[in-house]
Amino acid sequence: MLGERLASLAHDELSRRVAERAVTFVSEQSQSVGAAEHLPSSTECLESLIGKGKRLEGQQSRSGFTKMVLGMAASVVEPTAEHVRRHWKR
Repeated sequence: MLGERLASLAHDELSRRVAERAVTFVSEQSQSVGAAEHLPSSTECLESLIGKGKRLEGQQSRSGFTKMVLGMAASVVEPTAEHVRRHWKR
């Protein structure tokens, strides 16, 4: 289903590669998720992330929206050197 949706949006080689990587990543990640676990795209997780964004906005109102978005993204990951090496090879 995700693959089909992304394929309809992929109009050049770069966008096709991004779509393929996204589908592969989602497939790999979903295999290790238990029935009682919440994925980042679930409503509860998104609501929590939006709340973090609002708190960051209040704390950093002069820094601009872009930095706040980056702060929100950083709040949901624990990147390790191994993770970066494994997932972001070029």
